[in-house]
Amino acid sequence: MLKKLVETQASNPLGRQSSHHLFEIITGEYSGRRVALMATSATDIELTWADPPYNNWSTSQTILSDANDDSCDASIDANGNIYLVYMAITTGYIVSRKLSFVSGVWSVGSQVEIYNGSTCYNPSVSIEPSGKLWVTFTRYFAPTFSMYVKSSDDDGATWGTGATDTGTLITSGVTSLFPKVFISLNEVMLFFTVNGNSLQLVKKQISGSTWSSAQIITSYSVSDGYDMTLRPDGRVGLLFGAAIIYYMEYDGSSWSAAELILDGATNPNIIFINNDPVALMSNLTDGSKVELMQSIRKAGQFTTPVPLDPSCTFFDKVLLYDASDGTFEDLTTQAKSYISSDTYHSISGCLVKDTADCVYVGMDVPFRYIHLALNTVGVGGEVTFSYWDGDSWVAVSPVSGDGTLSAISEAVLLFTDDLLIPSQWQKSNVNSINRFWVKLEVTTGFSTGPVAEMVHPIPESDRFQVRR
Repeated sequence: MLKKLVETQASNPLGRQSSHHLFEIITGEYSGRRVALMATSATDIELTWADPPYNNWSTSQTILSDANDDSCDASIDANGNIYLVYMAITTGYIVSRKLSFVSGVWSVGSQVEIYNGSTCYNPSVSIEPSGKLWVTFTRYFAPTFSMYVKSSDDDGATWGTGATDTGTLITSGVTSLFPKVFISLNEVMLFFTVNGNSLQLVKKQISGSTWSSAQIITSYSVSDGYDMTLRPDGRVGLLFGAAIIYYMEYDGSSWSAAELILDGATNPNIIFINNDPVALMSNLTDGSKVELMQSIRKAGQFTTPVPLDPSCTFFDKVLLYDASDGTFEDLTTQAKSYISSDTYHSISGCLVKDTADCVYVGMDVPFRYIHLALNTVGVGGEVTFSYWDGDSWVAVSPVSGDGTLSAISEAVLLFTDDLLIPSQWQKSNVNSINRFWVKLEVTTGFSTGPVAEMVHPIPESDRFQVRR
């Protein structure tokens, strides 16, 4: 189910690829409640939550307005308290806030400076089972970055020996550096990328005090595109890659060989179903569209990646109908391809042209979005949108506005989210093909008919995160 939460103008609404902003309370009266954090502007971070079955999310609440328009990270403890780390807009310092969860409500604590000696970047936070907090961040010493780690034993009131304490230096002299702190069953693990061409690890026992030397996990290309989580049996699953996604596992002493999952993908996220890893990623399709994909490992092998949401891949069928001679033409292949001006009816030379000309787009599941990439925009005409309810075609007024097909990129949002898709929408036969259809029908003829490059239902998604 796709549900709209908020609108945002922030540069990084979800932080870096390896940060976390979606959580679930796992114990107590509010067990199952999910909470999402999002940057919604250059300074604001908002919170919204929902209880099962997650159809109704709370009105988003601004929890702070002092964040720099950069990355932030968060972690949740067993009691539902959230610890947020970010760069303060006025100082550039890395700071933290505790969002205390009491009687079903999150209250925002005071800003605490983690380090106030210079501008810092890319904070990451995690929590030991004991409640001890760990944070890692980078400092910039032109022209390179250095990475530090600090901890808090008093619920985030003090980090290290105080705000002037830089913490422990982990690495330095790196031109590109993205860190992540992660707690396994027995270790505090500090992952970091070095110059976009290696992923490295420094670790220590939770009960210990000595950090290991840096270990190169992989020398494949990777910047901030990596994610990890615990398997139920205690192993660490790691998904990473800058353009090719790989998977590895850590058994507490060594790493497995890298398994290639998908070429041409980014934004890796990893979860487990039982002990089976599920890889989630963004796939650049045909050089133009980003599809969210998933692959699960069964019997020791990852399945061929498939769309995460079957309504957000290419249409099963795209049919053009020319009213002047009553003919249908199947342009499904052309509508998928990134080839200029190849989607048109052979009679009119256009996608649609005259009154009663139609475009039919169909899938095996209902959908909510149509994107028309036009090489020639329509002039002077108008189309209506409708779906079949079992008896007749029912008009839809798109959330995104009218249907003049007069823009190079026509993004037609039929319904805001999946919950608003009409329950009475039914499959029907168009040219003897049974699908869930949306009909675009010309009601006012075009003086210049539109010609398309692509027609598809893939939304303009560029980032996503999964709940742990």
